[in-house]
Amino acid sequence: MTSSVSHNASVSHNAPRAIVRFYERGEVCWQTVLNGPAILGRQRRSEPSPFAQVDDANGTRIIMANRRNPFVSREHLRIEPFPDHQWQITNVSDQCIVGVDPGGELTPRKKRRFDTAIRIQIHQVDLIIEPHADDDARNSHWISLGTPLKPGLDDDDSLLTQASNGQLPSHTHSLLETLGSSFNSDQQNALMQWLRVTANLFQHVGDNHRFLSAAVQSIPRMIGASAVWALDYQGRIVSLEGARSVSDDWTTIARHGEDTDTLNQDELRGISMAAQTKQSVLLRSDRDNSLMLITPVVDASDSVCGALAAKRSDSAIAMAPWHEIEANLLALIAGGIRF
Repeated sequence: MTSSVSHNASVSHNAPRAIVRFYERGEVCWQTVLNGPAILGRQRRSEPSPFAQVDDANGTRIIMANRRNPFVSREHLRIEPFPDHQWQITNVSDQCIVGVDPGGELTPRKKRRFDTAIRIQIHQVDLIIEPHADDDARNSHWISLGTPLKPGLDDDDSLLTQASNGQLPSHTHSLLETLGSSFNSDQQNALMQWLRVTANLFQHVGDNHRFLSAAVQSIPRMIGASAVWALDYQGRIVSLEGARSVSDDWTTIARHGEDTDTLNQDELRGISMAAQTKQSVLLRSDRDNSLMLITPVVDASDSVCGALAAKRSDSAIAMAPWHEIEANLLALIAGGIRF
């Protein structure tokens, strides 16, 4: 059964506009501003090729896939505003699952309401919906990228133990099986650089100050950051005389890059959010059009002891958006801190 988009009478006249950015193969490929409800889906025969926006008597449609694409429904996702700066997404497809971060996934006919930036995955396309700056008093928006692995004995330790005994578990895979046969030589070289930088970095494990000093030098080469901070929470990682305090609780252990002398209020709130939720957070700031990726440093007793933060300036904002792989990389580096 076909559904149409109409301007629901229950929606407030003061409902926020939203910027919707589409990413394909890691780059922004199209964006639009929504002033009301919209349906996302694949192209109909009479409609323009993706990406495009069509406004008619039934409302707004966003064409995000070619009509021959079997993985995207003609009506796949409905986006609609609600009062109090809230938005709602509904999976209107019959069979497809929509990936949502934060929150996991949206099965057919399920809804999710949100009041901050949200990332959605539909087949090979990522899109980020965020409130328009003109209609939102806030200057920044954050997206959860999940909970980092806790230090201590886990599956990886078990794997190392089994490997040392000559017993590899059945769920291990070759690199080709994991990455796919399309993994090319450029990607191979990039992976080798990651491995070399990580191996060199972990030579400093055991001396937290030296390790974190090396980490802030290494992280920009690995994920394309323009500035990096290693932060201590209430003196739990290292106690340094003359260290630079950035708030009552947070102190900079090491930093590298542009304009790292201070952290603004949005960035400090993002760091506090990562600490409170014990999750990696992606913060987008309208203040200077930047992205900041933050992961908390958590000890074996599940207490937050610090954070790693990497920032991209507006000049690099068009690069591939940071995802879980970069958050996991920061969490891996955080795992090298010893308590």
